[in-house]
Amino acid sequence: MSEASEEQRSGHGGARPGAGRPAGVPNKVNIAVRERIEREADPIGFYITVAKGEAIDAAVPIGPDRDHTEAVKIYPTLDQRLGAQRVLVNKLLPDAKSVPVNLELPQISSATDVLTAHNVLVAAVASGGITPDAAETLSAILENRRKAIETVEFERRIAALEGK
Repeated sequence: MSEASEEQRSGHGGARPGAGRPAGVPNKVNIAVRERIEREADPIGFYITVAKGEAIDAAVPIGPDRDHTEAVKIYPTLDQRLGAQRVLVNKLLPDAKSVPVNLELPQISSATDVLTAHNVLVAAVASGGITPDAAETLSAILENRRKAIETVEFERRIAALEGK
């Protein structure tokens, strides 16, 4: 497919700067589907019913032309139950990017204090108090604090040297 010339794009339709729906805004069909689900459906309740293995009311087409339906009860298979449980767990406990960490760190006002805080951090990981991933994040925060303290100390030293 050939690219449209600047003349073609400046008219109606086509790829114009700023044209179209903004990123992240759902289209009309998605909005309508979401509204209908909110109004008429209970997807979480359905998944709970399936996960428990309870019967689900369904309508099955019958007759030679399949133009009539008959109410039946359908019981979910083990695979369906496990799948429903997986969906529920993912909705209830989504992958956490980070969780709050309760850890007593010393007051940090010098580079030596940062070393003491790192020792507390390593001890917390060793005892199972926090995860290594959490410790890595906290270690990066402590390193940034050390750099800030170091920068302030360098500024003081330079100011003292320039003042002499």
